[in-house]
Amino acid sequence: MTFINEGNPNYVDKLVNFEKVRMIAKTVKIVRGCRSQPYVPSSPQRGLADRMFLEGPSNRISTCSEYSLPLRSPSNIRHYIQNLKVVDNQRKLTQLSRTLEC
Repeated sequence: MTFINEGNPNYVDKLVNFEKVRMIAKTVKIVRGCRSQPYVPSSPQRGLADRMFLEGPSNRISTCSEYSLPLRSPSNIRHYIQNLKVVDNQRKLTQLSRTLEC
């Protein structure tokens, strides 16, 4: 939204730039839609099966996601955090990023 606001003029030919207002409104609508879905953290290094914390009913992460993940529980979150591995090697991060982009 910052780029939309700062990258477009407020007025065009002394008239309000309604295209800018429409772009901001569209972005707000997308953000509101994403906010209405529960957030389930996952690691891009793991497969879908590894990201599934709990058996039971699934909820969508967002309207843009094609995967459904189950709800979280304190014990499964604790297990996830205890097994979380931080990657701070720049070459490994670049390799993982390129793998995800393909």
